[in-house]
Amino acid sequence: MPRFAIVALILFAAKGFAQPPPDESIGSASLDQRVESVIAQLAPDAVIDVQAVEGVVTLSGTVTDSQLEQQIRDTVAAMDGVLAVRDDIELDLSVTGQVDPVAGRLQELGLNLLRYLPLAAIALAVVLVFWLIAAWLGGDRALYRRFSASQPVQELIRSVVRLAIMVLGIVIALDILNATAVVGGILGAAGVVGIAVGFAFRDLIENYIASLMLSIRQPFRPNDHVVIDGKEGVVSRLTTRSTILMTFDGNTLRLPNSLVFKSVITNFTSQPERRFEFVVGVGYDVDLTVAQRVGLETISAVDGVLSEPAPTARVEELGDSTVTLRFLAWVNQSTHVLAAVRSRTLATIKQVFDEHDIDMPEPTYNLRMAQVERIPERAVATTSPSSRQANEQYAAEDQQDDFIRRQAETERQAAQENMIDDETPAE
Repeated sequence: MPRFAIVALILFAAKGFAQPPPDESIGSASLDQRVESVIAQLAPDAVIDVQAVEGVVTLSGTVTDSQLEQQIRDTVAAMDGVLAVRDDIELDLSVTGQVDPVAGRLQELGLNLLRYLPLAAIALAVVLVFWLIAAWLGGDRALYRRFSASQPVQELIRSVVRLAIMVLGIVIALDILNATAVVGGILGAAGVVGIAVGFAFRDLIENYIASLMLSIRQPFRPNDHVVIDGKEGVVSRLTTRSTILMTFDGNTLRLPNSLVFKSVITNFTSQPERRFEFVVGVGYDVDLTVAQRVGLETISAVDGVLSEPAPTARVEELGDSTVTLRFLAWVNQSTHVLAAVRSRTLATIKQVFDEHDIDMPEPTYNLRMAQVERIPERAVATTSPSSRQANEQYAAEDQQDDFIRRQAETERQAAQENMIDDETPAE
């Protein structure tokens, strides 16, 4: 072996023996520093003592928050080089230890509020401007008449427009405050609440929507004589929930708007001309042509019967003991009451047929035909009501119909809500 190689081997061996062993405390001290640095970031106000030996970290001291203690322990345990964590940290339950952090947080919150004051003022100004715009647009009633002639629909559109403008202003204000996340939460909560309210108040919502549709369509007017779902009466008013009728017995009848909207409605007042009819049975020995002519002349002379369309007469049926004649006539309901005109017509037909000896026999199975003598004509004349009494009776019939309509008018005037108006075109 060469001499220089032997010398090099000797020097390398001597250097290895002369180097001191590694100090394990250097790694431990480095771990202590890293743990203390992390704890200082997590809890700058807490006093935590850290000791690290062979990868085992011992934590001691006091904290005021149990969640903070858990966070420190979990963070230290996840650090490189830490094999185990011994937690000797105690929770400070003293008054000072618990109140001071709260006071500090309140102070920090107050400082943040002070910093937000300029932005809050701008956001408030934005909300105020949008509120003024909503009030201005809501007050322009002529604008909403272009969309619908119905007053309730106009009010609904006004409310929707004002609400939309206010919501837009609030969203912009929250965006200025960098709180747009709140908007999502509010909208989500509003959607859930809306679904719950919709199921809980389904009948109320259905009736309200039906009231809006009825106010747009206007199938009837106040004081109209109608039949709805078999219920007859005079229309008093329409509310957001029900339709109010005044029956001919003088009772107030409330029908749900959802029922009214889906039901068949017969309006006897929508057209001024209305036809009435009645049947009269005459004997087989009566000249039907004469009976029809006399009946038509009599009906045409009754006050309230229209000449155009003219009254008509038909032979309806050949019965066991009589021939049935059906008379039809028309009345202008805007000037006369149909029930009163019909009553006058029937009474006059009876009187005229008796005067012309037009027989109106009773059924053959009625035993009174064989037992009761015919009343003399003079007795009939003396027992029949005079013209004055008849006129007073007919006037009373007219007043009864007017009384029901006055009742409906009184009920309508006393109430504050009525969704029927004369300006909206009728259906």
